[in-house]
Amino acid sequence: MCKALLDNAAVQLEASRLGPLKEMTAQEIDARRRTIGTDDDHPSMMRGFEYEAVEAGLQDLLRERAEFKARQ
Repeated sequence: MCKALLDNAAVQLEASRLGPLKEMTAQEIDARRRTIGTDDDHPSMMRGFEYEAVEAGLQDLLRERAEFKARQ
């Protein structure tokens, strides 16, 4: 099972103790897309990816990916 799935479920459970969960509005989603975008390679998204890769022992593949992207 994906560690992120378990982490997100734990955060949501803890947050639910503070009161009802409130979904993001369309305006909030649009603002997020304008500032972060939908690019999975954005630094805010890569941190999680990099962490998972290192935890899985895939540092070499992570380096190869960075080298490949640098050549493009």
